[in-house]
Amino acid sequence: MSLLRPVCKLCLSVRSVREITRSLRLAIATALEGTPGPVFLELPIDVLYPYSIVCRELAPQASHRPASRPPSLSQRMVTWYLKRHLNNLFAGAWTSRPLGPLPLSRPLAHPRDLDTSAAILDKAQRPLLLLGSQVMLPPTTAVKLRDAIEQLGFPCYLGGMARGLLGRSNVLHIRHNRRAALRQADAIVLAGNAPPHQPHHSFPPSLNIGPPSLPPSWSPLHCHRHSISLTQRIHS
Repeated sequence: MSLLRPVCKLCLSVRSVREITRSLRLAIATALEGTPGPVFLELPIDVLYPYSIVCRELAPQASHRPASRPPSLSQRMVTWYLKRHLNNLFAGAWTSRPLGPLPLSRPLAHPRDLDTSAAILDKAQRPLLLLGSQVMLPPTTAVKLRDAIEQLGFPCYLGGMARGLLGRSNVLHIRHNRRAALRQADAIVLAGNAPPHQPHHSFPPSLNIGPPSLPPSWSPLHCHRHSISLTQRIHS
């Protein structure tokens, strides 16, 4: 469990049958909430088998001990512990519990941040969009996101699950010379991607890079506030 905590948003271990439903709902909600990420849920074998099988394996059998020999103190203690563990394992297991998904808290951009972003993009001469996998998540649908990108008219790079968002022949979709485009852009919208931890490795300041290769038919459109709002409402 300690090995998984640094790379998972949540690590849980189910201790009884009654905790399975609650733990599953919490794990799914945690994986989807905020920035999506992996979760780890441990289900011991005791909570996965029916009561009759677990009881047969845990409860001591009287036939295994001669009738003339009374149980020793240690045997009575082991029997008491196993029965207590069995009762706690299945206590409340047959109680009806809610099965629906938990409500999710999805972070949205503050209106003040949207206004600031709109002002920056409105003045940008060489804007660029970098879209990753998480732009495909709710609440913004892929169709609305595609329409917003086309209305903005900014060239973009698509990665991960966002590949194919604009189709095969869209003039806004750039596939090559990404480093050059990033060096020349004066405003970059990073959505659904994690920023590089060491940007100087990707964009060395001493590297002399020519202008990016953009489609000849590309021309920036006027930035509409509605489109920027749609583009900004992405979990990253």
